[in-house]
Amino acid sequence: KKYDMIITRCFYMNVLLIIAEEEYIDEVKGRLANEGFFATEVGSNGGFLEYGEVVLILGVDQHDTEKVMHLLEKINVMYSSSLDVEAKIQVFSIPASQYIKKNG
Repeated sequence: KKYDMIITRCFYMNVLLIIAEEEYIDEVKGRLANEGFFATEVGSNGGFLEYGEVVLILGVDQHDTEKVMHLLEKINVMYSSSLDVEAKIQVFSIPASQYIKKNG
């Protein structure tokens, strides 16, 4: 049986790594979902994360990055996009120069 392959290309995308304390993760995911953004939750342990922190990975079009940042800033906790500040929620934006998704 032959399958057709659908390839989606996006050249202006950012990968957001959202690191949040576990007590805030439901609010973070809820605010993102209410605006149509869905993230993958990654379990992790090791020296980079402290106990009780959760990582979300979210791919967004480059023009939506600021929208996501503003959503997270509205959560009533300390927020940072820098490693120099101890925060409840940290966000790292990584440019993805090319993104290809193959279905099939």
